[in-house]
Amino acid sequence: MPNMIQGYGVSLYLEEHADETKMQSYLALAKSKDCKEIFTSAHLPEYTLKEQLRFLAILVKQVHRFRMEISVDFGGGSIMEILQDPFTCEAIASLQLDAMRLDYGCNADIMEALHKQTGISTFILNASILQEKELLPYLEKAKEHQIQIKACHNFYPREDTGLDMDFMISQYQLFHKYGIPVTACIASHTHPRGPIFKGLPTMEKQRYMSVEKAALELSASLVADWLLAGDAYLKETELDALYCILHKKELVLHVSFLENATKEEKQLLLGRVHAIRYDSNSRILRSQSSREMAEFAKKIKAHNTVERKALTITIDNENYLRYSGEVQFVLQDLPSDERVNVAGCIAKEDAWKLQYYREGFAYRLIAV
Repeated sequence: MPNMIQGYGVSLYLEEHADETKMQSYLALAKSKDCKEIFTSAHLPEYTLKEQLRFLAILVKQVHRFRMEISVDFGGGSIMEILQDPFTCEAIASLQLDAMRLDYGCNADIMEALHKQTGISTFILNASILQEKELLPYLEKAKEHQIQIKACHNFYPREDTGLDMDFMISQYQLFHKYGIPVTACIASHTHPRGPIFKGLPTMEKQRYMSVEKAALELSASLVADWLLAGDAYLKETELDALYCILHKKELVLHVSFLENATKEEKQLLLGRVHAIRYDSNSRILRSQSSREMAEFAKKIKAHNTVERKALTITIDNENYLRYSGEVQFVLQDLPSDERVNVAGCIAKEDAWKLQYYREGFAYRLIAV
């Protein structure tokens, strides 16, 4: 089983007339969903660096109040401006930033200078663009100055420019070779960031995926250790999804029951979380939970023993002897069997979740 996601962060962006009450409410909500980090960008061309530092001071204070960390991307041009002005370096040092992201135009010497002049001791490298020969000088400086190195992929506002899975895997392997954790970005279309408003994913194929679907895919792939929502102000259900994935909570499957499904069948399906047997196959997923409910076995009478279409939920009846009461989620069309009752059907829009049973996720059924 691949390593699962260790944590996630969300983004908030600097604005001249930021609504501090809205910001504080969002931070409180994110904190309640076990969000660990806030990301922001401070290379906005419409504002001067001094203006951005003023906005940033407000945000940092709020983030630290909720005991979360904040990382900031200043951009190459702004970083050179910072290094040329001791007063700006002092101002940044006073903010007590938890990490600074280094982007285009930076190198190991610039990281060293920033560390010396601002006191920042954690730097986030660009996981999307660095090759091994470019990474090594950073590691040498980090070892010399006891700097912590992390990596975060770009997010890609322009359509058709996001990364492919294969490339993300290769970059993950590169950074993990040197023990560097990698963050990947996911998009939200609740409040997509302008000026393009097409989401801020790292992976192009995930641009229009739901937060839940994108996060699950990344968590089950060897591409990232942490997730970052690139777009700001996720809705609560999206934060709930991230929390559930982080903590391996059960995934929800919406189910429509046949009209004559019995009370016992509904109780067997809705009354518990269904952990799927690890040795299930491509035809059916077997609920381990139902095998542990032997008291229901004698109650399952034969009925609705019809053809088992893909996505139907079936329950073995008393004709299957000791298997009576066992629940299956059907993945492929199967013929009728007088020993197997068809009780209902999983919603098509939830079918994709069934692939994650071997990643440690169980399922909770909700009737629709």
